Amino acid sequence: MNKLRYIAIALLLGVTLLTSCGKEFLDVEPKKSVSAEQIAQDPVLLFGLVQGMNSMMYNYDMGSQFYGLGVSNIHVMIDMMSDDIIKTNYGYFLYQSNFISSSDEKDGFCFAPRDFYYNEIHNANEGLLALKKMVESGGADEGFAKSLEGTLRVFRAYSFFQLVQLYGKRYVLGGDNSSLGIILRLDPSYTPMARSTVEESYEQINYDLIKGIEALEAGKELMRTDDKYYQKIFTKKNTIGLVAALGIAARINLVKGDYDLALKYAKRAIEQAPDLKCQLVGGKSLLDGFNNSQNPEWIWGYTPSADQNGYYYSFAAHWAYNTPQPGALKSFHSAVNRTLYDKLGAKDVRRKWFVCADLGDEIPAGGNPEYFKDGQGRAGWAKTGAPIKFSQPSMGSQNMDYVFMRLPEMYFIAAEACARVGDEAKAQKYLNDVMATRDPEFQTTLIGEELIDQIIDNKRIEFFMEGIAFYEMKRLGRIPDRTKMANFKYMSPANANYVLKQQAYSPKNRYTYKIPQSLESPTWQFAIPYDEITGNPLCEPNPQN
Repeated sequence: MNKLRYIAIALLLGVTLLTSCGKEFLDVEPKKSVSAEQIAQDPVLLFGLVQGMNSMMYNYDMGSQFYGLGVSNIHVMIDMMSDDIIKTNYGYFLYQSNFISSSDEKDGFCFAPRDFYYNEIHNANEGLLALKKMVESGGADEGFAKSLEGTLRVFRAYSFFQLVQLYGKRYVLGGDNSSLGIILRLDPSYTPMARSTVEESYEQINYDLIKGIEALEAGKELMRTDDKYYQKIFTKKNTIGLVAALGIAARINLVKGDYDLALKYAKRAIEQAPDLKCQLVGGKSLLDGFNNSQNPEWIWGYTPSADQNGYYYSFAAHWAYNTPQPGALKSFHSAVNRTLYDKLGAKDVRRKWFVCADLGDEIPAGGNPEYFKDGQGRAGWAKTGAPIKFSQPSMGSQNMDYVFMRLPEMYFIAAEACARVGDEAKAQKYLNDVMATRDPEFQTTLIGEELIDQIIDNKRIEFFMEGIAFYEMKRLGRIPDRTKMANFKYMSPANANYVLKQQAYSPKNRYTYKIPQSLESPTWQFAIPYDEITGNPLCEPNPQN
């Protein structure tokens, strides 16, 4: 099979990961290379491997400036496949948003997510093997060992989960989940392997989740609160600690349709959130540009070091409205789904994440002129709802923190789970609690399907461009049809007709022929990358390969 391009610090790329992590994390001088044997003998190096995995969430290179650096860039591009966003002019990512790139086995868009998550899985497998050897030799404190095992297992479960959502069919609780899922690599080898079924994939994910959370809980009990590793694992947001693990478990069980377990884990994440000084605050904290992991609502994110500036490759260059060096942003030409946006209350602070010219919104000070091309009066930008959710904090650096999980998600999961099992009073309370920090006038009294729709609609706006929109659409079985979005009401007839040609499905339209028209459409699944198919004779392709 294709060898992964990033190897854990246990192998040959120690200089990259160790330098990225720096002395702050490892308390050692960076080394040119670190062997698996050395890691198995040194807790500092083993923890460095985990920090290297966190660093790769920020530094992963998709091989092109067009795609940028880090998993958050992958998140946004996958979100473009959802019906939460619409391209309002020809520009970058049209083929990604219309399911064409994800159906092409030779496209980098198919390769990058698979490459990234299998690299993280490989690193987790290296870490678990080294930890086992360390424990067997008596070289690891029990609390440290349990905590690291938990983090590594949950990291692996999370990576498997992301992969099976992309390359496998959606999970149906009690249904037929015997279709092909993903390759479940549980050791650091590159031996050719066959794909497991979707059911088997989720069984392994669930096993790692349960074992991982149990290990994190045991480690938290065993370690002293003043231990430096306790501080880094259980009180910081830069890695998967207990709160993030519980949040990941809530996400996964929501996707599986196990609403009782989704509620259980979401509630526990909310209860444990104070360990991270995490709480709902809303208001102005939602207008900070989503660039600072110290925001009280963040559960899991990544803060880069000063020398990790990605410049033109960075997330800021692609998606921060105020970047002086726009990459993808200059030809983004995409707007929020106005059908969703128009449901927001007049005082909902999230309205300020978008610029809607028809409502009289002004281009924000500092907005990049390439993004807002031609200014206020013309249609050179996505005037029906241009996103300004992300901003870079400094004009001198395009470093900004990456967000992977926020506390409001747990409230929305808990609200939906309660509503699905018929506990509407609790569902209303969870929704009202989170929305009180978004819209002071919000108070729901809805019940039944209307309540569920209200929860989901607000969740879609809340996590716009944060990497869950496509997965939510697939989970809910919602067939994308951007032609029905309210955006067209606010366009000129000429612009509306032009956009419709890029969005209206037709088997003969080269822009739209891959957009799924049913839940059985093969384009819901990403094609298996060409390198995997040609390098691993046991790996069966997906139908569109």
